[in-house]
Amino acid sequence: MSSQAAKTAFYDEVCGFLVIAWALHYLPFFLMQRQLFLHHYLPSLWFAVLCFCAVFDFITSRVRPRTRIQIATIVLILVVWSWSHFSPLTYAGEWTRGKCERAKWLRTWDFSW
Repeated sequence: MSSQAAKTAFYDEVCGFLVIAWALHYLPFFLMQRQLFLHHYLPSLWFAVLCFCAVFDFITSRVRPRTRIQIATIVLILVVWSWSHFSPLTYAGEWTRGKCERAKWLRTWDFSW
């Protein structure tokens, strides 16, 4: 087995495990027909973050370290922006009707005003 094939098989196993773990923690709450809270999603969030890290590692493993750091910096900036954009909703900060409408990325999102 070649080095690339062994590496791909390793990441297939890791990501497969993490996706199954995420699904086992997320799907029971997804199927519930009642109001859900942040603590319902937190266990699955850890597996999603670990899976993202494994995919990032796999995708960027063949680029130069400097480029890898630059890509990671861009991802970090996007994460910080996303957190700052949605933190008023999550942590009950100042939230206006305009911010609510701008924050909806999908029509199905229902932020009660």
